[in-house]
Amino acid sequence: MEKTNIANQVSFWAHEGVLYCRFDDISKIAQCTARNYQQFLRVIHDLCRGVPMPLVVDLRQARGTLSADTAKILSARCQRIPLILGEAYVVQSLSIRLLVQSYVRLIHRKTPSAICTNMPDAKRFCDSLVAAASQKSRTNER
Repeated sequence: MEKTNIANQVSFWAHEGVLYCRFDDISKIAQCTARNYQQFLRVIHDLCRGVPMPLVVDLRQARGTLSADTAKILSARCQRIPLILGEAYVVQSLSIRLLVQSYVRLIHRKTPSAICTNMPDAKRFCDSLVAAASQKSRTNER
């Protein structure tokens, strides 16, 4: 399982059909450049190998906050990732949970999402997304 770290801000890896990323300091997202976002997209594409996967965003160790403007910029950029089936956010603190809830509400996406307090729950959510996508694919083949 190879991890890729971009600008000391986020780590990405794939394991058992699920794409993972971990932010340790959310406030650093505001410092991301367009080049960093292009790197994020390239890493996601490389790790997915062209196959849509669910994404687990591990925020258990995260600290910091996002301004509304930064959240809008991040959400606009993340909407351009067609390889993401859905997103599970793993949080432990109330402040990060509220931040994620606001983020999910702000972006008004059709991407399924869940906020979990542990990795097993996030993995179960992701597994359900993969199963639904497989079922839909089989139905479309008929």
